[in-house]
Amino acid sequence: MDTDSKQALYDRSNYILKSSVDAWQTTILTPLPGTGLYNRLKSENRILFTNYPEDWSKYDFSEPVIVPGLMTNSELSESMRDIWTKLYNRKTVRKQFRRSLWNLRNLKFAMWGYISNYNYYCLTFEEKIRSGDLRYSHWLVSEKAAGKP
Repeated sequence: MDTDSKQALYDRSNYILKSSVDAWQTTILTPLPGTGLYNRLKSENRILFTNYPEDWSKYDFSEPVIVPGLMTNSELSESMRDIWTKLYNRKTVRKQFRRSLWNLRNLKFAMWGYISNYNYYCLTFEEKIRSGDLRYSHWLVSEKAAGKP
């Protein structure tokens, strides 16, 4: 959200990790042309990319296209990459799968969450996976595999 601080982003991700949420999709706020939010941010000169159709490739909900309210673009981008690495690594998703299986007592529904989270991993890190970066070519085993200490 436009009013998020770095701490709010990390707090939200920690909530996801501690809760019994089965599947999650976390994205960066991306106002689309024609919406009220886009018009407001454009009037505030906070939209970074407006050269359409060339700039449409940036509107994938995984990179900042606005100037955030409470942090820099690089802080937002780095924070979200760190959060995505924690949320979508294999260890985390397997733990949530086991929790879902226990809570739901239904393999089909628990597998839906597991597969959804794997799909969100692929969408989130698609560029890295396609580039051949070995840290992303297989599902992350841990944050360490993604170069995090």
